[in-house]
Amino acid sequence: MTGTGGLYTSGRWHNKGVRILYFSEHVSLAKLEVLTNANSLLKNMCLLTVSILENVSIETKLIKDLPKGWDTYPYTHLLSGITAKWLSSNKTAILKVPSAQSENEYNYLINPLHVDATKITIVSTEKVTFDSRLQLR
Repeated sequence: MTGTGGLYTSGRWHNKGVRILYFSEHVSLAKLEVLTNANSLLKNMCLLTVSILENVSIETKLIKDLPKGWDTYPYTHLLSGITAKWLSSNKTAILKVPSAQSENEYNYLINPLHVDATKITIVSTEKVTFDSRLQLR
């Protein structure tokens, strides 16, 4: 929950060197997001379920708020700019963004350095498996 993963690699919404956490609103979306970036079926993965207290601040970005091509690959640098601006403003602990994999579902970016990040706690951890019939690159 410290966001160190963002220090080692870039993502759609951040540049390498940024402490950030990515969560999805549904298990199936989280798995789809992982598989989109995987070259093989992953093993030894865990699903974290978190609890977010009601008074934790959330900012939402809708598709209409995003630049053209926001959902393409390679990622547009404009998205990491949106996130950098959000992080530096330090107004909210969470940025809710549409998923490029399923535009009617959302991912949640968590700023682990925000004061409200301590109000986001892990409720459970469980092993994640992927069906062996899935075919990746």
